[in-house]
Amino acid sequence: MGDTGSLFLGFVFSALQIFADLRNERRNVDVRFGQALNSFEEPAFQAAYGLDRDLAETVVRGLFQQIAIFEVKIVDNFGDTMAIESRARKRGALKWLSTKLFGDTKTYSVPLQATSKSFRSGFHAGDLTIRVDTYIIAETFFQRSGLILIFGLLRNLFLAVILATLFHYLLSRPLRHVAKLIKDGRGDIQIPSRHEQDELGALVQAHNDLSHKKGEAEVRFREFAELGADWFWELDDQLRFTFVSGNISKFGAEPEHFIGKTAADLVGEETALSAGWAEELQALNDHMSFKDSEKPSTIGVGKWVQSNGAPKFDADGRFLGYRGATVDITERKQAEAALRESNQRFQDLAEGSLQGILVHRNLKPLYANESLCRIFGYESVDDILALESITELSTGVDGERIRDRALQRTAGDVISTLSEFEGRRADGTVIWFETSGRTIQWDGEEAIQATVMDITERRIAEKALRDSEERFRSVFEKSHVGMAIHDTTGRLTTVNQAFADMLDRSREEVQQSRDSDFTHPDDITESAKILERWISGDAEQIQFEKRYLRADGSVVWTINNITAVELEGQGKVFAITQVLDISEQRQAEASQRRSEELFRTAFETSFNGNIMIDSDGVIELFNTAAQKMFGYTVEEVIGRNVRMLMPAQDANAHDSYL
Repeated sequence: MGDTGSLFLGFVFSALQIFADLRNERRNVDVRFGQALNSFEEPAFQAAYGLDRDLAETVVRGLFQQIAIFEVKIVDNFGDTMAIESRARKRGALKWLSTKLFGDTKTYSVPLQATSKSFRSGFHAGDLTIRVDTYIIAETFFQRSGLILIFGLLRNLFLAVILATLFHYLLSRPLRHVAKLIKDGRGDIQIPSRHEQDELGALVQAHNDLSHKKGEAEVRFREFAELGADWFWELDDQLRFTFVSGNISKFGAEPEHFIGKTAADLVGEETALSAGWAEELQALNDHMSFKDSEKPSTIGVGKWVQSNGAPKFDADGRFLGYRGATVDITERKQAEAALRESNQRFQDLAEGSLQGILVHRNLKPLYANESLCRIFGYESVDDILALESITELSTGVDGERIRDRALQRTAGDVISTLSEFEGRRADGTVIWFETSGRTIQWDGEEAIQATVMDITERRIAEKALRDSEERFRSVFEKSHVGMAIHDTTGRLTTVNQAFADMLDRSREEVQQSRDSDFTHPDDITESAKILERWISGDAEQIQFEKRYLRADGSVVWTINNITAVELEGQGKVFAITQVLDISEQRQAEASQRRSEELFRTAFETSFNGNIMIDSDGVIELFNTAAQKMFGYTVEEVIGRNVRMLMPAQDANAHDSYL
């Protein structure tokens, strides 16, 4: 046993030395490769600044001489790789251990910035990066650690042999002699020679003192039994109570109620079959120890007790009885019942919730309800509880956000109540969910409870709204038709460039003005009536012609199309007006009317009979001279075929001509 302890101590001290060596090695690794980067920083800067790939490759090969470096890369400030070299990483049986101690790889990078006065201070020419295979570093460390461990174990083993020999002759042999005398029941024992002043002498003297005070200890035990919060009891070889401490009275009974009776007598046949009592009575009959035996009390309604008992035997193994203690656990049982009820209420609430509920500790799921399974597409709660981390319910970037927020909440940091994350269902489809969390106690330890709501449809609707607004904004801004948005007072809140150009004014001047500020005076009253019709709800869409005045006072004829826009619960809040410039059309119509008037005047006042027919020979116009010539009035010929004015043979020829 001593040899084993010495080996263990040797192992512990060697391990401590190895641990200290590990800390130094970690620091040395960072220093060593940091110095390597610094030594090549200046030529690497020259290469990156001058875009000298040959020099860059020379720097890379120089750094690559160190066997632990498996990748070197120089990148210029444009992000282009000027030189890179890499080699396969070394593998070995202890790779897993080197990864735990030093990490899988180490990456060191230094920005290539100007340090001499020849360059602008702080100029960033690129970056020099190296990646180090920690397994090569760890191999040397493992060899050194093995030597330390072996030497420490051998040294301690040698010392253990020497100490064990001395221990045997000076202490172990006389100690075994004293132990045999104590086992034989000797009262006063003579202190071994040469041990009067050491620990063995003190042990023998203590035994002698204890043997004298054994009776006193029995008395003190009885007194403590009377004063203790628990009550103590003893049974004889017939399992009858021979002693019950007086503080049983706190439980509503007196010791005399138990003396001379067995536990089976006190319990009764029906209660003896109940949980707790059946096991304890069986243990008593089998003369077995029992511990933390919980059962209903035979005294007081609704009371619970917990007992520990151990059988007593003499030196020959003959059963003498029992000694034990009992404590009132009624309050604890009531608290447990309240906790179970509370847990059941939580379970009922969680399972009936439409929202997903998740409890996790250190990102490991502890509880999930059916709604959470539905949201993330898992078949059962067990599938979610089998996840290594709740981050598997989210995409990569948001998984990191969830991890960070959980760490912040565990650390007690104040974070926002609601957060939105991009999630991934069991089948790989992407969803959006909103979650709120709080810290709770779960199985006696701190955990995080999160409430989860699927907001995928809302996010889709929000995106559709943004797309719709973007499309409207694009149409609004790029339209060649004037467009304006105004409120119920006629104030123009937004106009497009086409509308501003139509008025020969800037958008800033038109916006925040009233539509009536640019309306032709003769149209202001009619425009106000139309606005009133829109506000009163007589029409959702109104189209009308009106005139505007340009900045130079010239008139613009337009067709205005007003469309009301309503928000739910707010009624009409604004209108979108499309304004089409029809000034040229109005001018063309006026010219056409003047031309038609001149034609009609010439047609009617001609001294010749003039008749206008359509392609079918139907008379459309019949002037005064023709009326006098043929003797018909206008009413008599309009709408009739011109054949009525011709003899039959000429009428047929005229039809052929048509």
